[in-house]
Amino acid sequence: MTSNDPLGPRAGHGWLFEDGNLNQATVRVANLSIMRLEKTGQVLVDFRIGRTVNGQSVERFDAFFALPLAVRRP
Repeated sequence: MTSNDPLGPRAGHGWLFEDGNLNQATVRVANLSIMRLEKTGQVLVDFRIGRTVNGQSVERFDAFFALPLAVRRP
């Protein structure tokens, strides 16, 4: 995140999976990040998967969306 990031400050967790053979330039990658925006309280979900074969990207999927966060107070 940079200081001019339009989403503003956020915190969360991310997971990364990588598998492949770098000698053959064949790799599978999956990344999931779940973050909470400080300003609005919304939850952001960012999911990306991809596959590279012989150095060429052959599959790619990206999904990014925001969910409203319902906070219950006693």
